[in-house]
Amino acid sequence: MKKLGRIRNHFSHEIRVHTRKLLEEADKKDCDNTLLQDLFNATESGFENNDGYRAAMPIFAIVALYKSSTSSQRSHDKNGNMTPFACKLLHGKLVQELVSVSEEAFTLLCIRKEIIRGLNKKKQHHLFRTNIIKNFLSHDKCCFGGEVEDLLVHAKDGFRTEEIALYLKFRQMLKTQRQTEEQSSDAIKISRFDYPASHSQVPPSSSKKRRFDVAVRNSIEVDTEDDSDFD
Repeated sequence: MKKLGRIRNHFSHEIRVHTRKLLEEADKKDCDNTLLQDLFNATESGFENNDGYRAAMPIFAIVALYKSSTSSQRSHDKNGNMTPFACKLLHGKLVQELVSVSEEAFTLLCIRKEIIRGLNKKKQHHLFRTNIIKNFLSHDKCCFGGEVEDLLVHAKDGFRTEEIALYLKFRQMLKTQRQTEEQSSDAIKISRFDYPASHSQVPPSSSKKRRFDVAVRNSIEVDTEDDSDFD
């Protein structure tokens, strides 16, 4: 159980680090940082918010690659570009083919937690509340309909009762949305990865081993239910 906890912590760390990188890059290019609202909307509405879900796809890609690659298969080169191996693994597949519904729900929870924590850099409670109101309660692009207190909990370390309840809500929402997408006849599906391999990409000559044993690391359980009901 202790080892599983370490793996889960490292898994959430990977998601939150990549979320932070996406937001930092977007902030340099767009002073309004609309990606902030897009990512948050993905945690609020999942597939139903197309812009939000597409904005979260690079993070779902990280989750899929974290699960599927071994210590000898690097997903990104030293410049942060996706390797041909990673592109081939992801391109054309749906998120649900590579990421379980539990992992997807947990990813949304970690994204939301990182977004909220990022607004609390100065550790000033009044300023923190003001930032939350400005970005999520008063922002016309944000589809959040809750209260400030619903979001303050995410500033704390660990996962609390409210966050576990939110995770379960995400999981049920995604179950329904995945079924709807799978039954759809549309050629374009919102959760399809689009990573065609570039001829300019060069496979890395070496690899950096990860912290955990591959056999154990590739099994990241969030709850005891499986996803067989989607078959």
